[in-house]
Amino acid sequence: MHIGRSLRAKRLLAGLSQTQLAALVGISYQQLQKYEKGINRISAGHLYNFAQNLCCPPNSFFPGLDDSGGTSSNNTDHRVKRSAQMVKIFDGLDEHTQKMLVELARALANAA
Repeated sequence: MHIGRSLRAKRLLAGLSQTQLAALVGISYQQLQKYEKGINRISAGHLYNFAQNLCCPPNSFFPGLDDSGGTSSNNTDHRVKRSAQMVKIFDGLDEHTQKMLVELARALANAA
């Protein structure tokens, strides 16, 4: 379920619909829905294809997992919702403001 939530968040951040991402990977959108909901497990091959199409490393689907395979915090759903909200807000801003926000995010990430 954790990887499915992470996949959904990355897809939303990339601005892709389930149909678009599924077509890129060569699966049906229904199968992608099952992956995102944690109903079906994602094979290593599909995870690699998702990572390539979402321009991220495959291990980026695993943040927040502890050694037992469970999540170290229960706020993953909230993070996905916040990420989706941020994307919608960001898309509504003018290009100059978007560039300023990207620079601010970089500066904050480097300071952490």
